[in-house]
Amino acid sequence: MSFKYDTLDPNQRQIRLLSIHRSIVGRGPIHCSLHTVSLDDSPEFEAISYVWGTEDATEHIFLDGNAFYVKPNVAKALYQLRRKSRRRIVWVDTICINQCDIDERNTQVPLMATIYTTAD
Repeated sequence: MSFKYDTLDPNQRQIRLLSIHRSIVGRGPIHCSLHTVSLDDSPEFEAISYVWGTEDATEHIFLDGNAFYVKPNVAKALYQLRRKSRRRIVWVDTICINQCDIDERNTQVPLMATIYTTAD
């Protein structure tokens, strides 16, 4: 079964946040889940900024129980961010924005300045 994004409501300034599940195994698989929130509700999260690069998405993580492929630099960042004792809430554009949905990308990109200034 492949991962399927829920639809965001652009009128509610909704974004998705990635919850990186805790793990005591350092190099064990990354398990995450996505949650939809409104920027107007002042959610607490960290925003990850990185260089997109030209690599293919060859590393897999588990997103809401389904395999989801990310670029190696994103996988490396998720491993470094994962905690042993509790989950971590982050916003990563390549995961939190449905990159296959042009309409969604067009409504999310203008929110990015607010996302980065709202983040912890």
